[in-house]
Amino acid sequence: MKKIFSTTLFIITLLIGNQSIALGADTTTKLSAKQSKSLLNIAIENTNLFIDSKALETTLTTASGKFLYRLDSQGNVEITEPDNGQTYLFGFDTYTTMKNREFTTEELEIIRSLNLNEKALWAHVDIRKVAGEDPKQMQNAFKAEVLGLAHYNLTDTTLGLVEYSIIASKLVANSKGKTLISNWKSKESTGLTIVTMNTKNIITQVKDVQTDLKSNKKSSKLYTLKSFTTLLTKPQGAYLEWGDVYMDPRYKTYVDLRNANNTFNYVFSDVVAVAKMNNHVQVTKEDVMESVWGLKDNRFLAYGLAIEFSFIGASGQSTLACGELSDDFNFAATTDSSNLKLKVSLAGCGSLGYIPSPLRL
Repeated sequence: MKKIFSTTLFIITLLIGNQSIALGADTTTKLSAKQSKSLLNIAIENTNLFIDSKALETTLTTASGKFLYRLDSQGNVEITEPDNGQTYLFGFDTYTTMKNREFTTEELEIIRSLNLNEKALWAHVDIRKVAGEDPKQMQNAFKAEVLGLAHYNLTDTTLGLVEYSIIASKLVANSKGKTLISNWKSKESTGLTIVTMNTKNIITQVKDVQTDLKSNKKSSKLYTLKSFTTLLTKPQGAYLEWGDVYMDPRYKTYVDLRNANNTFNYVFSDVVAVAKMNNHVQVTKEDVMESVWGLKDNRFLAYGLAIEFSFIGASGQSTLACGELSDDFNFAATTDSSNLKLKVSLAGCGSLGYIPSPLRL
């Protein structure tokens, strides 16, 4: 397959006259849409093979910030993202930055009761202690994320050229490589995509700028890819042993309650909307039934003024909970289930004494 790609690329090179480029000089050649897509498809194939076979560094810069992913020759991983900070994987040990990390009251209670270092710059987790019977799976997931994002972001930033109509395209080439510059259009947007390749026709950078035809709003993405020739090094301690926090039974209860409340918020706002539509000042059992039935989501069951539902708990498994509304709940001042007259329990509503409502009104 690789030989076929090389042969095809040679033919394209003959068509565009690249073989006569003088050392260090730039040659610019107009390409047809067909030539552009053929050249790009070959480069994408070469690049995907490169990603799967090399230690690498790849970045993606968007309006949200710069995302950086590294995989070294020893299988160590670095992931740096604007919202999640910096994380390293060395063997079965992960290190995550605590910079700008604010602990909740529940987390601090656990950390202090275990005499852990709450001021540490990095949190450490031995995934063999927290991943159950298959820590290797979690270890491999870190590496797969880097490779997967390298592939995905390459596809995403070149999608306009691959999928849509190319308006104009040119190739700038010299002894260091090629740059494909193309304008394209779709039904929703227009775009300018600049693809830089090295002499082996491996993509090293893609700049993609799109303009929405309705709003005229511009958005841009910059993708880079290169070999990573050094070895990653572990961040210096001291460390907060986050694995101890994670394994503490209190932490599981805290996470479960947090996730349960978030899930209950989803249905609670709908119950309030139904009550208002029915001109009720207080939520009734009928409002709860009508809301739950209208959601058409089997995660939710009505039990009078309570709603039984399932959510994903700290263990990663589906967990049962019950959201309760008091008889005198008045929604005039709030649409937030953190209101004191609401209660979420980590148990089925039936076990709390509630009787199931009819499945239909």
